[in-house]
Amino acid sequence: MSTRRNNLISSHSLQGTLWFRFRVRGNQVRRTLQNLTHPVPLHKPNPAKSENLSQIAESRSPLWTNPDPKEQLLTLGKIENLRIALKNWHGITIPAGQTVSFWRQTGSPHKHRGFVPGRELREGCIVPSPGGGLCQLSNALYDLALRTGCDILERHPHTQVIPGSATSRDHDATVAFNHIDLRFRPKTALRITAEITGDELMLRFHTEPNQHIGDQRKNLVNLTITNSSPQSCATCGADSCIQHEFADSVFSKIPDAQNTFLIDAPSPEISLHLVNTAQPNDTILSSIQSKSQRFDRYRLPDIQANHGHAPIPTIARALQVRSAKKPPDTRKALLDGTQKIAQTLAKKVPYTSRKLIVDIAFLPYLDPFVLQGRDVAVYVSRFPLKLIHGLLDEAALALPNSPQLCDFRASPELVEAEWAALQNANEIITSHAFLAQSLGLSGFKTITVLPYKLPSKEHKASPVKTPYLFFPGPTVSRKGAHAVREVALATNLPIALAGKNLERPDFWNGIEILDAPEYPAHQAVAVIAPAVYEDRPGRLLQSFVDGTPIITTAACGLPESPHVLTTEFNNHACMAEYVRNLLS
Repeated sequence: MSTRRNNLISSHSLQGTLWFRFRVRGNQVRRTLQNLTHPVPLHKPNPAKSENLSQIAESRSPLWTNPDPKEQLLTLGKIENLRIALKNWHGITIPAGQTVSFWRQTGSPHKHRGFVPGRELREGCIVPSPGGGLCQLSNALYDLALRTGCDILERHPHTQVIPGSATSRDHDATVAFNHIDLRFRPKTALRITAEITGDELMLRFHTEPNQHIGDQRKNLVNLTITNSSPQSCATCGADSCIQHEFADSVFSKIPDAQNTFLIDAPSPEISLHLVNTAQPNDTILSSIQSKSQRFDRYRLPDIQANHGHAPIPTIARALQVRSAKKPPDTRKALLDGTQKIAQTLAKKVPYTSRKLIVDIAFLPYLDPFVLQGRDVAVYVSRFPLKLIHGLLDEAALALPNSPQLCDFRASPELVEAEWAALQNANEIITSHAFLAQSLGLSGFKTITVLPYKLPSKEHKASPVKTPYLFFPGPTVSRKGAHAVREVALATNLPIALAGKNLERPDFWNGIEILDAPEYPAHQAVAVIAPAVYEDRPGRLLQSFVDGTPIITTAACGLPESPHVLTTEFNNHACMAEYVRNLLS
């Protein structure tokens, strides 16, 4: 054992540790009094993108520096601590000449704020500590402040120089709450943005174009940190050190988690994928667990894993959707309720999960930092909002007098947040062939298409058909009701309606309407469902298996088959011709 290691172990006596903590408490009291008499401003984050700003400096530093599994537990803690801290840094604007303090901006790194054990350099050793790892952020801030000509008001170097790291180039800044701080003052207004990628912490400074930032602009070179890392209490092997008893208790409480699934209402394909992929140490977070038939759509298969739920916001969403009187109100209640469920479940994600598999319903509502620093796959169980808007806008051009095609749109902010999160995902998972094709054309690379879990055959399609059409959807424009009406008028056929009439009361005037239970789909000439889009064609899949002729659109996602006519939305002439051929 090295002389330095022996010295460190001897310094970590009970008496030395108590004396160290006493001195820290004294310095914290002194700093608190200074902050009360000379307060430093708090800069509120505004993550919205700012136009007409120029990036003047960027810092990139690797997150993963030691491959040892025990060391990686502390690295996962460091990344979680960075996620929490960056929420207070990403999007702040510092006016020219105004002071910014690391701890004033970050806040206290306590457990009640979500901070977890990470790597902290203390008394010459790396130990597990809540908030550990925040020095990677302070190092990057100091490096950028130097390179952009800021006035450095307070900075403390680390007590240990790590070869090849920022400490060896004197570009580091250690911090310890609440007595060792990093403070600087920009000479021009600065905006700070931050991002955690799969393997890097990225920090950027922005300012107005053509602003003078000092004499050090020529030093715009990315900060690099060594790929080697000193051992912590997890792997140093000095079991006789007093720090180890504390460190061992910390490691025993760190959750063993791998993948985390966030599921709203699983389709049969998603349920089967869960059964085939989820492991016992994975975490499955779903909306609700209930044996009531009212919540049957949320039921998951019996999987051995760690489970978590959000029953209160799920029940609240169901009540709000039921109480909505108009379709736009229903969709708004659904989106608002889903946001609360997503935010509740996000708090239950173990920080040690390196991969998230997220239902698209939750995706736009998750804080971006929850997703960052992780492998992210998305269950695209419904159409992305951006594609929905495009399809509805196109349909509205074909039917300009149909208000229901334009009666509701999600906010532009929500649409953009969902699309951006999709673009940042590592994998798209869907069972919808049209969705997979559309996302592929939009530039998405890794798309996994799950085969439909087809229902069992219920009926055999009879060669002698009763002359009527079966319409499985409610009477609304986006389900293709206008085209269905025109086909019925052109062929003089009655229609069996399976859903409510949400259009005007006289919508079906001149057409004989049949009761769907008495006139089922398998006896009809054809099932007609020319919808603008369909997230999962459950009813159509049953007719597909039964062999009943189907008239639909590509955006409904049915598999190709000789008895499926795929046509354009509202192309009722083509649909009527197909029906005539079936009748003949």
